[in-house]
Amino acid sequence: MRYPPFVFRFTLITLLLCTGTAPAAAQDPVKAAQEQAEEAKKQQAKAEEAAAKLDCEKPKTADKKALVDAVKKAQAAAKKARDLADQAKKTADEAGKALDRNPKSKQAQAAKDKADQTAKDAKAAADLATAAAKAALDQAPGLAAADAIAKALDNADVKGNSKKPEAVDRLKKAAQKAAGANPCDPEEVKRVVRVELEDLKNEFKSNKELKSWIEKLGDQLKTNQLISMPAGSADALIFAATGTGGTSGHIADLHVVNPTNAALTLAPAPCFIPSGGQYQPYIVPSIPAVTVAPHSSVTVPLHGFCADIFRPSVPDDEPLPPVSSWVSAGPAPGATANGQPLPTRTAPPATAAWEPAAANGWKPAGPSNDALVPTYPGTAIPIGHTIDVGKYPTEAAPLLLDAIARIAGAYDRLQRGGTVHTPFSDNPEKERESVIQQTFWMYAAELNGRPYKMDDFRKNTVGQYETVSGHALAKAPKEHKKQVEQGVNDFWNTFQAVGVEAKVLSASMR
Repeated sequence: MRYPPFVFRFTLITLLLCTGTAPAAAQDPVKAAQEQAEEAKKQQAKAEEAAAKLDCEKPKTADKKALVDAVKKAQAAAKKARDLADQAKKTADEAGKALDRNPKSKQAQAAKDKADQTAKDAKAAADLATAAAKAALDQAPGLAAADAIAKALDNADVKGNSKKPEAVDRLKKAAQKAAGANPCDPEEVKRVVRVELEDLKNEFKSNKELKSWIEKLGDQLKTNQLISMPAGSADALIFAATGTGGTSGHIADLHVVNPTNAALTLAPAPCFIPSGGQYQPYIVPSIPAVTVAPHSSVTVPLHGFCADIFRPSVPDDEPLPPVSSWVSAGPAPGATANGQPLPTRTAPPATAAWEPAAANGWKPAGPSNDALVPTYPGTAIPIGHTIDVGKYPTEAAPLLLDAIARIAGAYDRLQRGGTVHTPFSDNPEKERESVIQQTFWMYAAELNGRPYKMDDFRKNTVGQYETVSGHALAKAPKEHKKQVEQGVNDFWNTFQAVGVEAKVLSASMR
């Protein structure tokens, strides 16, 4: 007689779990896990003993070795205990499946009950072993630092390049080697890993993908304080930036942590924050200097402008791209003795001798029907080229930073002269921010090869009207329609006037 597969599977599980020898076999994982837990406890005690003998000022090689060996044995015992608990859990799961297929079987029910208790007991033993291993690790902060680094590296994204796993392995080995030599010095372990990161960065400097990946990996380790930076410089500071949901004005918050024993002064330069791909890039024309006390943190509000009208703003509390990817176009003004600019990439400022080059990402612009085109900032000469700002942020940043400064200055001059008239004239602060942002969008969009036109502005304005009023403009009274259209015209004329005054936009010559 040929039995269906599920009958055979159930019979096999029943034989394994319900024969006379089953109870002893089922208890084996528990017994083994308990033995491993006891071993972990013994090694924990040895680690405590070795740590008590270890003089971190003048450590003896034998004492260091005893501590490292005890911790490693405790960790190995804990791992074995967890593996046995996992095996017991799988056996219990199989017993549960067998019972599901034959719920009336008393043998299957008894087997499941025994397997469940076995798994429970094995897990309890494994938990004790894990706790013992952790207690042993606590006696060796250098090893604990290496362990934390290894766990973080295990989560690194290594897809797409065979060199990435190799780099992760090198970092782990550097941490392990340093911890073995310095089991009670976590800072030395962190320093060694930082040096290895720098070596990898230099090795991969000609490979943009790998270099960028290494920098990102370093930022992640640094942000979680898993590597240390040279003391006494702003490189020791830890940075993270989050969005506010704003497009202009208060666009982000820069969180700065100082893990060192000395106060550090940060004097950031104006910078361009590239897009992470989904959200807007930003221009930050100025950032106030700030001093961060030892072992403390500060949050610096960043005020700036969006550099891409066609992307949404970074949502509130969403992370911005790493600070190391931000682009500065000049040295930090007014830096103090230990003040440093943010650790951004630095782009040379645009000079009179500068020209857009294909090798740097520039492409000749095609014919345009736009009334105004972008110029070399400060001149009436059209650039005549476009650039993908997302791909070439270092090349585009100097022009964008120069343009935003000129636009702000031009608005202030025209406003003082009484020639600025917009629907926001009764709110000078809002008017200034709006006009600068819109004029900058015109320049940045043209530079990026996707012009921002009056129709785009009109569509956005109508959308805002309908959101606020709750009614479609098409169904609004004629007077309302006329006011909206007049507002669009007044604003657009102002944007153009400011752009021309700033010498970032000029009459089209194409």
